[in-house]
Amino acid sequence: NHDLLPLLAKYKTKTIFASSSEVYGNQENCREDQGLQIGSPDILRWGYACNKLMTEFLLKSYQIPHIILRLFNVTGPEQSPKYGMVMPKMIRDAKKTGKITIYGDGSQTRSFCHISDLINSLRYLIERDSFLNQTINIGNDKNRVTIEELAHLIKDTLALNIKIEKIAFNDEYSSHSKDILKRSPNIEKLKQFYRPKIALRTIIEDIAKKYE
Repeated sequence: NHDLLPLLAKYKTKTIFASSSEVYGNQENCREDQGLQIGSPDILRWGYACNKLMTEFLLKSYQIPHIILRLFNVTGPEQSPKYGMVMPKMIRDAKKTGKITIYGDGSQTRSFCHISDLINSLRYLIERDSFLNQTINIGNDKNRVTIEELAHLIKDTLALNIKIEKIAFNDEYSSHSKDILKRSPNIEKLKQFYRPKIALRTIIEDIAKKYE
């Protein structure tokens, strides 16, 4: 809530802000110091990235002591598939309907990070001021995968006899929506204090427990 910013500034309260990898747009090996890519306001999904980026700017302009976390596809048990979160949605559909739907050609890249890896990195940042007033990517660069590869990995990991089908992105989403075709993090800064540990197959197995 932006109404809190003057109070945080007045009392110099250390603030950890969960931003998003959405601010990078369509880019891979994203570094914290590189240029960002925000698309046209005619494509509504960019509104989320703009909101996150504006809060980053406000934290700096108010001179609030802060750490900005740009999160890359953090997922795990109890994440809801309701709003299109790709990992739990694919797993739920595979378990419940025997089918996984891929929107587009499946070549979109994502890099998935288990929620416990985020929490463990947060513990370090909360307890120390080593990265004060910096931006840090939080993700797992070893879990980079295309969406089509992910669908087949879910099928294989869960040993399910399911159908994988592709449909055009705009058959499901309006013309005011746009998919991100590539997204993966550079986490060299994160690795200075924490290395993500949980592999993609383990993430799939962890989420799937909810649907047993």
